[in-house]
Amino acid sequence: MEKTIITAEGTTVTVSDWEQIYALWERKTVFKNYFDGIEDVQGYQCLVCFYGQEIKGYLTPDEISNDEITERDLHRFLRMPVWLMITEIKRKEGMILLSRIRATERLAARFWENAMPGQVVKGIVTSPALPKRPLFMEVSGINAMVPADELTWAQWVYPAELQEKIPLYKDIEATIIDMDPDEQKLILSIKRLQPDPWETEIPKKYEKNKIFTGEVTGTNGKGTFVRFTDGATCYCVGPNRPKTPGKPITVKITKVNPSKRRIFGRTVTT
Repeated sequence: MEKTIITAEGTTVTVSDWEQIYALWERKTVFKNYFDGIEDVQGYQCLVCFYGQEIKGYLTPDEISNDEITERDLHRFLRMPVWLMITEIKRKEGMILLSRIRATERLAARFWENAMPGQVVKGIVTSPALPKRPLFMEVSGINAMVPADELTWAQWVYPAELQEKIPLYKDIEATIIDMDPDEQKLILSIKRLQPDPWETEIPKKYEKNKIFTGEVTGTNGKGTFVRFTDGATCYCVGPNRPKTPGKPITVKITKVNPSKRRIFGRTVTT
């Protein structure tokens, strides 16, 4: 049995013996890997992983976070790669002790030395991606936030579509848009990794008098809100408008206002 780890420098290493364990410990290497399960150790529920046939690594709750760790938290950490350092080797017992706290402290200190707005960073998604809600990520041991309006350029998106693009507990890239090292504040954007479609594609695609088919997302007293396949939305008026969300609707574009990011149209009778 062996364990694949990734160091903070981005090197992938397969660990399977004590010589490699001692090298990681002596160099104070920060690395990440997945855990294999949860075990009870002296009355504490601990995360455990196997580094070869004879070596068990344990992460106790007090070395995961300075906050209280629940059983639910332990199961959450089972689903994601965790940054670690080896703090103690107990070879006679065939075990090593690990710390996430010490690893993330070292990572964060390195990160703030070079971080700047506009920089592209990589981090682990730690909360589900949902429309109109902020997203949280762990970047080099720092809890970062992506505001709801920085997730996607699409004006209307289904939760499942967003979660397919931004999967939970996976590494993704984002751009720094605001930061404060003293407050440990890091604000990111995912959508800014791509060009703004309102400055490139949408005004050319949705020209006046062109006809498109979309689906109803909602209505008010005078019109219907329509979503097109690229996530752009249109406010549509006219007779015989379907009002049930999800229903298809054919629309003729009547006006596009790029400065206000709005498309207007009328229903087309088919």
